[in-house]
Amino acid sequence: MSIDKSQDIYNQIQSAYRAKFLKLQKQLEREFSKIADEFDGKIQRLVFQYSKPDGTFDKKYMADINREIDAIADWFTKTNATWIDKNIVQSVEFAIDSQDMATKAFIRAAAEEYQGKGREILTKAATNPAAPFLLRTQFGTGLARHIRKAVWKRRWTDGWTLSDRIWETDRVLRKNLHDMIEQCVNEGLSAVEFSRAVEQYLLKPGPAWTTKIKPSVSGRGSVKYNALRLARTETNIAYRLAHALGAKNSTIVKGTKWNLSRSHPEKDICDQWATQDLYELGSGVYPPDKLPPGHPNCLCYLTDILFQGEELVRALEEKYQTNIPAG
Repeated sequence: MSIDKSQDIYNQIQSAYRAKFLKLQKQLEREFSKIADEFDGKIQRLVFQYSKPDGTFDKKYMADINREIDAIADWFTKTNATWIDKNIVQSVEFAIDSQDMATKAFIRAAAEEYQGKGREILTKAATNPAAPFLLRTQFGTGLARHIRKAVWKRRWTDGWTLSDRIWETDRVLRKNLHDMIEQCVNEGLSAVEFSRAVEQYLLKPGPAWTTKIKPSVSGRGSVKYNALRLARTETNIAYRLAHALGAKNSTIVKGTKWNLSRSHPEKDICDQWATQDLYELGSGVYPPDKLPPGHPNCLCYLTDILFQGEELVRALEEKYQTNIPAG
């Protein structure tokens, strides 16, 4: 059997699915832009609704303005959570399909080329649509929901879950908007000035503002900038968790390699994870159940190193609990 050909087929399919996942992240950005624009529009309409003819605000309406700001922020936070959840599930589905489709193709290639003892088990595996080593066979249709729950419950070293981060963003968002409107009222600034400041705070694609109306230091970075960063991180985690689960429960995976993202920003613990050889499997390669945990904002991805030849046959025999006669 050609080691390179079967492994290459597997890699090509997984690369194709990862490309789909990266397209999903681009789609994610477009979808969130619409949510952020709608949020900005709601705030803008509210501001001009309460401004006086000269464009300034009356202090007596402060409580009403803040109450409506809270209602809009509540809409935004819940919409944001639903949007992230949807993308987490889609990311997991891509990873599951990637594992199963690549595995099927790999086994077919192995069955076609392997001529040694045990070819029967390869043929059986290649023609079984519900092979016991496929994720959909092992875990059924509920697997994506299971991983989704794991993503939401996962705690980083700082003790925070995804839900914690979303609600902390909500808290900071409300505080900043309240502070900004209070500054406008106290300093006699106009609705137009507030409108410009809010637009920059919500939509500016970087971490700084230039207007004289400043949100508090807490939560530095525009709302859109931070929300997209969080969503990209969590969907990548979902994809990687699904991949890791697939590798751990796969019959054909010998080890899993930790790869740095092309957008890896600066040297950190990931550089060590991607180069160390703790298990004599190669640089950055781990047993599927010994993978590094990742870290917040981590965009690294995984690839698999597969069993070949007689090792693959033995692994399949054990999975099928089948003894192939000698000769």
